[in-house]
Amino acid sequence: MAGRVGRMGFEHEQGRVIFLAKTATEIYNAKRYLDLGAMPSLESRVMPQRFNQLALQLVASGLCNSRYSLEKLICTTLSALREQDRNSTSFSRWPTQLSAAIDELLDEGLLIETSTGALSVTPVGKAIGYSGLLPETGIFLLNYVVDKAERLVQYLPKPDNPGDMYRFAYLLFCTCFSSPEFRPCNGKPATRFLPWPLGQSILFDPDVFRDDLPEPVWHADIFPINAAKLSMDWVDGVEIAKLEKSLPSLSAGMLGEMFRNLVWALQGFSAIIAASADLAVHNSCRPKVLRNADDKIELLRKLPRVIQRLGIRAAEGLPDDTLWMTSLNIPNAAFRLFRHEIIALRGLGYSTPEQVMLSSPEASEARIKAFAKVKPAPQAKANWLRDACRDWKMNQRKRAAERHLKRARSCSNIDLVSAYYNKKGTEFEQVFENILTVLGVQFERLDDQSKTGAPDYLVLLKDSPALIIELKSKQGDGLVDYNKATEVLAAAIIHGYGDTFCVTLCHPGVDPSVPMVIATCGKLSVVESHDLGEALLRICEGKLSQNQLWHWLASPGQALVADLPFREYLTG
Repeated sequence: MAGRVGRMGFEHEQGRVIFLAKTATEIYNAKRYLDLGAMPSLESRVMPQRFNQLALQLVASGLCNSRYSLEKLICTTLSALREQDRNSTSFSRWPTQLSAAIDELLDEGLLIETSTGALSVTPVGKAIGYSGLLPETGIFLLNYVVDKAERLVQYLPKPDNPGDMYRFAYLLFCTCFSSPEFRPCNGKPATRFLPWPLGQSILFDPDVFRDDLPEPVWHADIFPINAAKLSMDWVDGVEIAKLEKSLPSLSAGMLGEMFRNLVWALQGFSAIIAASADLAVHNSCRPKVLRNADDKIELLRKLPRVIQRLGIRAAEGLPDDTLWMTSLNIPNAAFRLFRHEIIALRGLGYSTPEQVMLSSPEASEARIKAFAKVKPAPQAKANWLRDACRDWKMNQRKRAAERHLKRARSCSNIDLVSAYYNKKGTEFEQVFENILTVLGVQFERLDDQSKTGAPDYLVLLKDSPALIIELKSKQGDGLVDYNKATEVLAAAIIHGYGDTFCVTLCHPGVDPSVPMVIATCGKLSVVESHDLGEALLRICEGKLSQNQLWHWLASPGQALVADLPFREYLTG
C-alpha cells in the first residue's frame, strides 16, 4: 500500500504504484511525474550576500541563539558543502562574512547580544524576520516613514478634513517599489522584479510629490514611479484591461504579480511599523532610528492599520469606501459580487450599506444596471444583493457565533458565548462583565448611577496600561456611526481619563466609513463584537495573552481578526 505521493512507508523496501489513467493526456502526465530522472537538481540557496536575512530569521525563530550556533548551522548546509567543494577559498570567508552580517543587525537594532554572546531578537527584528522582507528593506521602509511621519499623518482623513489619501497611498506604494526588495541596492540584486515595460516611458509626473518621495531624484529610476501610478489606478477601480494598454507589451499577468508583491510588502510594512510603535519597548531594544524618539513613535502609532487597509485595497483592487462589499461574499451563497460589479455600483452612487439595501425604484434600477451582464437575468442577483446587505451584520454575527460555539464545546461557560452574540443593551453589558471575570481580566465599572456620562469600563489587562472601553449595541442590525463611536473620547476626558486609550465595542458592527477617520486621533480604536469574540476565545484557549490583546485593541483604527496574533507567533 502506497501513500498519496507514492512512498512505500517505513515497513516496505519495495513495491509497485498502480496508476489508473482515463485518457492519453493523463498517461503522459503520469509518466512525466513519475520520471525520477527528470527531477530538477538541488540548487544552493544560502548565499553570503543574504547572511543577514538568514541570521535574523534563525534567531527570530529560536533555532539559533549565538554566533557559534549560527555558524555551525549555516556552514553545514548543502549550500555550504557545495561551496566548500567548488571554491574552498570563498568558503573560508563565510564565518567572517556571517559575523559582519550579525554586526550589521546589531547596529540597526534588530538583534541584541549579551556579554556572554547570547543573541536575541528585538520586536522590530522579529517583525522583519517573520515578514519575509530583507532586513535592508525593513530598515529602508522604517527610515522613510520615520523621516516623513509628520507629513504622512497630515495626509490622513480627519472628521473636518478629507486629507489627501491619494498622495499618502502613492507615496507608500512608491516607497515599497523603491525598496531593496524590488531595486538593486549596494551591489545586491533585487529579490522581486517589476515588469520590464515600466521603464519605457513616464506615466506620471510626480514632481508635485518630490519632497515626500523616497528618492527626490526620481528621474534616475522611473520603474517605482510607474509601478506606483498603475497600482493607484488599480485600487481606484480601473479595469485591468485598460491598465494593460498603459505601456506596450504590458500584460495582465505582469500587473497581477506586481500587485501581489505590493500586498506582501504592505503587510510586512504594517507589521514593522506596529512593532516599532510600542512605547513599552525599552530604548535599547528599539531600532537605531527610533532611539530617544518618543514623539516619532506617537505619530507611527497612527499608521499601521491605515497601511494594512491599503494592502487590502491592493489585494482587491477597490476604493476604500467599497471594501465592505467584499464581506458579502460568503461560502455557499447564491451569488458572488465581482470587482467590476462593485465598481459599477459605486459609479452609480451606491457605495454604502444604507444605499445598497434601499428598496426604492432608483436603487432597484441601479442594482439591475450593475448586473446587466448576469445570465439569465439580473433581477435575481439584484434582489440577493439587497437582502444580503440588509442581513450583512446579522449573518456575520451568526457565522461567528456558530464557529465559536463549536470551538467552545469543552468550556464550562459555553452559555456565555451564546449570550454574548444574542444579548443587547444592559444584558449585553452583564454578559461582557461575566466573560471578563471568567477570563481573569480586572475591570472597574465607571458608568454607575453616581457618575453622569461616564464611560462604561476601565479594563486592566495584565502587564499593560489601562483601557477605557465603551459598549455600543444597536437594536436590530443597525451600525454604530461616527458620533456614537467617538462619544467615549469626551466621556474619558471629562472623567479624568484623557491620557487613557479608548475602545468602542460595536455590537453588532461599525459603519464602514468610521475606521479611516478615527486613525489620526491616536487615542481611539473600534472593534466589532465578532472580532473581539475571537480574541476573547483565544485567551480562553491559551492562544493569546492579555498583553497581546492590549496591543491589538490599543492601535488606532479598527481592530480586525486578520491582525490578531497567536501567542506562539510573538513569543517563539
